[in-house]
Amino acid sequence: MDKALWTEFEADFKSAFTDTAKEQDTNNKLMALKMQGNDVDSYIASFNNLVEQSGWSLTDCGALEKFKHGLPQKLALHIMYRDTPPTTLADWQNATQTEIV
Repeated sequence: MDKALWTEFEADFKSAFTDTAKEQDTNNKLMALKMQGNDVDSYIASFNNLVEQSGWSLTDCGALEKFKHGLPQKLALHIMYRDTPPTTLADWQNATQTEIV
């Protein structure tokens, strides 16, 4: 039993049977994700999970834009027009939770 042979076999196997559309599927799910009703905690958890699966970072500028896109428009506008509007994804998530309470 040659360990290098098995390591190469495993890499080849994973390469041949990996879901090549996984990244695109995750991105599509992220774009389609919308907050349902007042369930902000589920929205944030699902959003953060999809961002992690996509290989993005929560600090990427695109992540913030996608988060805002999934909020109800009235809620997003209310948060944007605060005296001190949030600037980071974490700030937006906190502001969203505060507004829903």
